[in-house]
Amino acid sequence: MGRFRGFGVNFALLLISTAVSLVILEVIIRVISPMPVFGPYFDLRPYKKLKLYPDLRGLSCPAWHTANRWGMRGDDPPANWDKCYTIIAVGGSTTQCFYLDDQKTWPHLLQEHLRDIEPNVWVGNAGLDGHSSLGHRLMMKKVVQRLRPDAVVLLVGANDLWSAASGNRYDNRFIERISNRSLPIRLYEHSRLLQILYLWKRIVFDDVTVVRRMGHGNYIPQELDAAVNEVPGDMEHKAFAEYQRNIRSIISIARECDTRLVFLTQPTLFEDNEYWAGISDRQYWIRKRKHQISAAATARLLSRINQALMRICNEEQVECFDLAARVPHSFEYFYDAFHFTEKGASLVASEIAAHFSQHGA
Repeated sequence: MGRFRGFGVNFALLLISTAVSLVILEVIIRVISPMPVFGPYFDLRPYKKLKLYPDLRGLSCPAWHTANRWGMRGDDPPANWDKCYTIIAVGGSTTQCFYLDDQKTWPHLLQEHLRDIEPNVWVGNAGLDGHSSLGHRLMMKKVVQRLRPDAVVLLVGANDLWSAASGNRYDNRFIERISNRSLPIRLYEHSRLLQILYLWKRIVFDDVTVVRRMGHGNYIPQELDAAVNEVPGDMEHKAFAEYQRNIRSIISIARECDTRLVFLTQPTLFEDNEYWAGISDRQYWIRKRKHQISAAATARLLSRINQALMRICNEEQVECFDLAARVPHSFEYFYDAFHFTEKGASLVASEIAAHFSQHGA
């Protein structure tokens, strides 16, 4: 009995010392890497400040990339939130405009255009590199439902297309998993230690894309060895099925929040013509891909995705501005297949501002 009692005391001491150590480690990690404002699902780090020297066509140096107290690019949110017309821009890297200076991103320029009409306008840039429509759906649930802005502008389609091309769904399995409210998920939401450990588990064992592995680069056209102008059936199916479900879910969430939705179709450098039919669509951000097709075929698939978005918006009576039809397929406006130059971002902002001025608030 004495031995068992001694074992019990030692075991209790071990548990207590382990718990204390974990608490101390949690505190240290929170000091070094604070908890994100909107939970561990988004890389929205408050007051981030980067000075960049991008070697990209149509971009100037240096470029400041900063974040406000919510981790979004743009001005700090207004103190008189309810008295301002508030807009959140949601999307992937074509919304984030990572390498463009703060003053030259299209969400910031959109804010400047709208303030010429109404001074009390605020636009927050919540674009995140790699986010597909599934990530946008989570953004609506975790951020938009909490903030309830007057409007959300969504530039969607590019990452859904490339997820289908590569077979890499980014971190969508993780997004699906955390949609439930089980005890492990709640512990994960409140522990910075668990968040970092799980991050490394996903990187090392799951091999998912959760970190930036390389910088952006200029697109340089390369001829295909043989014309590959047909879009594989499985690629088209993957690009459409999940995308359409997510768009309808986003619309449903916005209606619950009484938030105005303005969808934007995704422009591209590529065009469905004879020249691009002989050019590879290969992009630097895809390390592995299941299909190799021409740039013309990619443009055709993106056009179908954009048409599906417009059809759903028409059925649901939601605003959809066909931005893709307003941006020329030119290197003046893109430094790669999808990302805007400064001139491209300026054109995008003016076109969206014109849509708002025509349709009112």
